[in-house]
Amino acid sequence: MRKERSFAQAMASHRLGMIGLVGITLVMLVGILGPMLVPYPSGYNDAMPLAPPSAAHWLGTDSLGLELFDQIVWGARTSLFISVTAVIVASVIGLPLGLISGYFGGRAGALIDSVIEIAMTIPTLPLMILISAIVGPSTTTVAIVIGIFSWPTLARI
Repeated sequence: MRKERSFAQAMASHRLGMIGLVGITLVMLVGILGPMLVPYPSGYNDAMPLAPPSAAHWLGTDSLGLELFDQIVWGARTSLFISVTAVIVASVIGLPLGLISGYFGGRAGALIDSVIEIAMTIPTLPLMILISAIVGPSTTTVAIVIGIFSWPTLARI
């Protein structure tokens, strides 16, 4: 009789999967605990452009003298915020439509499927840029716009 493996056992035996899991976990921890590690991005004060890695500058500095480690920490925070917000917005729109289409079927399903097909044919990048320019540039705007244009994929699945 064949013994079924759990997801954790299968993941633990897959080397590349574990490397990816450790990498994603590390980025998430750095993003969440960022203010404890680096209170704010720094580097203009010392103004040592292109400094190599050292005890003072863990990953060195860029051409403006900004610390690369600080930029990575704050970039991880921004990426986490945008991705989580976009997924929430896309889920709020796409999952109910997909559930209604799949559960009821018939005319309601056909109508929702048609709306999904039309939404998937729209060129999203120019519209994202246009809406972000009209509403105003901010990370919240970017996250919401990405979520609004990502719902058809979730609804289709």
